[in-house]
Amino acid sequence: MRSLRDPEAKGPKAGATIRTASKPRGVLTRLASDAVAGVSRALGSSERDAAQRAARFEELNHEWNPLSSADTIGTQLRRLADDDRDFSKRDLIQGAVTGALTLAPEVAAPAAKAFARTGAGKRILGALSKVEPIVEDTAIEGSSKLVRSAPKQPLRDVRTKDGAVVTPAPQRPAGVLSDEYVQKPLAGQPRGPRGSGPDSVLRDVARRYAEKAGIQYDPPTEYLRVDPKRAGAIAKAFEAMPHDPQNPAVRGSYEALARETLEQYRALQEAGYSFGFYPENGDPYPSPWDAVRDLRDNRQMRVYPTDAGYGSQGISAEELANNPLLAEVPGETWDGKPVRVNDVFRAVHDAFGHAKNGVGFRADGEENAWRAHLGMFSPEARPAMTTETRGQNSWLNFGPHGEANRNASTADTVFADQKIGLLPEWALDPQGVPPAPAESRLGYWSPEMVEAIKQKHAGSNSAYVVEMSPSEFLGLTASPEGRQALNSTSSIGDFSQELYEASPPPMLGVTLGKEPSAVQRSMGVESLPNLVMSHDGRHRMAALDRAGVKSVPVMVQLNGAAPSALSELPLTPQRSRNSPLESGDTPAVLRNIRPLSKYQP
Repeated sequence: MRSLRDPEAKGPKAGATIRTASKPRGVLTRLASDAVAGVSRALGSSERDAAQRAARFEELNHEWNPLSSADTIGTQLRRLADDDRDFSKRDLIQGAVTGALTLAPEVAAPAAKAFARTGAGKRILGALSKVEPIVEDTAIEGSSKLVRSAPKQPLRDVRTKDGAVVTPAPQRPAGVLSDEYVQKPLAGQPRGPRGSGPDSVLRDVARRYAEKAGIQYDPPTEYLRVDPKRAGAIAKAFEAMPHDPQNPAVRGSYEALARETLEQYRALQEAGYSFGFYPENGDPYPSPWDAVRDLRDNRQMRVYPTDAGYGSQGISAEELANNPLLAEVPGETWDGKPVRVNDVFRAVHDAFGHAKNGVGFRADGEENAWRAHLGMFSPEARPAMTTETRGQNSWLNFGPHGEANRNASTADTVFADQKIGLLPEWALDPQGVPPAPAESRLGYWSPEMVEAIKQKHAGSNSAYVVEMSPSEFLGLTASPEGRQALNSTSSIGDFSQELYEASPPPMLGVTLGKEPSAVQRSMGVESLPNLVMSHDGRHRMAALDRAGVKSVPVMVQLNGAAPSALSELPLTPQRSRNSPLESGDTPAVLRNIRPLSKYQP
């Protein structure tokens, strides 16, 4: 069949429906298509226009409309009844399976939720929870999943290396965390010695603690690789951070860190874990991994005492008054010695930061330990926790002594000064970078770049330029999930002005809204929107957004007759049928838009 755009194609006969889809025309599609054509004719459309709308309906139906699965089933059943040689058992089964998979989640989930709220549903769920399996939401997907639990086993005492006998606290039912979470390593995590990889028990203790504390638990699922530039920037920020213990914000964050550290310690104690100090003769662990293995195998670990790191004079009264982490824990002793909050923090961080996911103790391991432990603290405590972990470790590995420290023994390592303060807010973001200076011209076009663009589009009356924020650009061209994917380090890396100027400029392709037709007006449509139909430069815009850039020039290519005086342009976000990630969700109004020929950098 010739295309409708073929100048030699004849118009359709009266009452005909033009079919552009290659699939067989099913019963439901035929009825719906004929209805579209009939309504169009009733509203005053010509036969040709009505046929085109019906054809367009069929084309869309076979790409995404839910009628397509039903059509396939109906068509094949009719062929089977007529003993038609074109009958396909494979197509019938495929249509049935596709329809079932499409409809089942939409129908079953609301029905199950409604039933669970009834008296009978509550009784059944109560009975099921006693015999386990139970229904819980997983930590990774956040979706309900039935997890078959293992039979309950009697608790057995654990004998530690020093002969003490510990009776573990009752374990949580196995269904609360699925095997998919508790046993799955972080994506991209390198293989290491015994002790690396996830510890299902500690992961469960962490989850239970966060639930009890009312913290929205967000455990990482990917292994972080240290970005040396970012780590270097954090090291510089730590170096420049003032020692400011009297600042109310600093004091409040450190007090929250101390309080929540003790709460996490109690959660570990309730799960059967115990801690002590290094013996007098030194480090009992030949390798840091031995400490992790001691924690996993025996639920115990030795910690380097805080007092041993403060020289012969010990902790001064001023230091004790300024730092909540140096306070002694009331009534708590390890090996007969008083315990400071900082001792407890070291133990808790090794458990929930390092051992929980089995990450190491070099630069990458410390970065992952910070990220894993960060999610177990409240927003108030996270700044102080970041200073004590990510800040100090970035300075150690990427500060002025970083090159030597990264391969040094503990005895030869130069450690950061003990300071009480808070890092900039961007340092709390795993992908954070310092904002660009106010005078920065990142993302702007050099005079040479502007001249090259003008030459390429010479004589065009559809090329415009507008200054907009990278976040506005991304809101028009990517969904929240798409923006999150774009902001991953592995996806975009750091911004390079040199590469930026060697590439085509960021661009939005816009189809201007036309005047509504008579049919559309009769249906209440007063205006048609300006639609973003294409784009170029999302990765560069994501890199600029990460760099803190607030405004950059963007080329706008218009499709349609632009008004003679175009000062602002409201835009409707891009929609994509290929990928939900490429569908924007935030409209924008472009102001001070001007022709490319009049743009000056």
